[in-house]
Amino acid sequence: MRHCELIESIVHFPAPDNYFPALTSENETSLQALMLSSPGAFLVKRSAASQDRTWKLIEDDLANRFSFQWVLPTKPVPRRVAMVGGRPLFDWERRSYGSRGPFEAAKGLGVSLIVLDRPGHWLEGDTYAHLRDSFIAIDVANEAELPSIIANALEGEAIDAVVTFSDEFVIATAKAAEKLHLPSEAVGAIVRAHHKDKTRQVLNNPNIQTLRLQNAQQISDDPSIIEQLDTLLYPLIVKPCRGGASRGVKKVHNITMLRQALLQIEKDQLSKDGILIETYVDGPEVDANFMLWDGELIFSEISDDFPCTADSANTTIDDNFVETLMVLPSLLPPAELELLRSSLHQDLLRLGFRTGVFHVEGRIQNSSRQYKGIGNVLDLAEVIGGGKSQLINLGPS
Repeated sequence: MRHCELIESIVHFPAPDNYFPALTSENETSLQALMLSSPGAFLVKRSAASQDRTWKLIEDDLANRFSFQWVLPTKPVPRRVAMVGGRPLFDWERRSYGSRGPFEAAKGLGVSLIVLDRPGHWLEGDTYAHLRDSFIAIDVANEAELPSIIANALEGEAIDAVVTFSDEFVIATAKAAEKLHLPSEAVGAIVRAHHKDKTRQVLNNPNIQTLRLQNAQQISDDPSIIEQLDTLLYPLIVKPCRGGASRGVKKVHNITMLRQALLQIEKDQLSKDGILIETYVDGPEVDANFMLWDGELIFSEISDDFPCTADSANTTIDDNFVETLMVLPSLLPPAELELLRSSLHQDLLRLGFRTGVFHVEGRIQNSSRQYKGIGNVLDLAEVIGGGKSQLINLGPS
């Protein structure tokens, strides 16, 4: 019930080995029996709303939070997992949650975590030692040697897997898993997903013009690049070939803005893996989560990703693609949602993925919906006389 605005505080009921016996009857009313089978209780805030109204809201929230089977009939098999990158320190007041949630979830499932990160990381000392099993200090800045550094640090440790939740360590972690003979998706697939130019090569779309640069100077000095640049139609997207959280991504309307965007990417030291220039695709953007098992799609959910400042028609070089609002489920029509599900599933397979949880992004070109202001509300609305919709994959992340 964390972050539920109706709850004052939560009381945890400890139990031996985290086991709570099932109730013998659904009609049980004995407080003692109920408490023995309960992992905890919560105290409700005093509210201006009626008691019945408050409890109705709490029951609705509980129904949402228990929307899948949380209760397991048998205890999970204990696992020991190494995690590369401990993530930033959480801050409840600023709503910067960092990694506390995943660490607590792992502990609740009986997973022991070994954290590998730089010396002096907030998880190294005693203050937050309860969130992990042990900590190994390594040099995470040495990108070229990081796979070997990780593998050497874990040599002899009895672990079931090595994982990371930090974009910058994903490729190195996959290579380390390969060295340690631990489960992992193919390194080649992970590399293709993390380098936007390689993703675009695999997911080639005839409606997307692309041009890869090694550095900003090429648009002035390289005749072949200058010739290709003249064939591109504005507006264009300029982005680092490898990045995250839309860092460095700009929409440009002319050569002057293009030069500015390229220089900014180099100034921010985001160009070491190259720079990609490609067609800007107008249309509703979505974020989607997929679960694959041996290539089969076993779960998906699609949310609407509302327009950001760079989506406006009069974009300046200061505008960006930082996400503003995501709403689940998507308001796109069923036919377009099915197009997203089937196409994105096939794209993940084309990239070389078979099993795992994936976050992907895309836009629907010629969608039957577009964002319109209705009074003071911005939302998707039907377009009269739209063309044939198609998916433009923005890639996995």
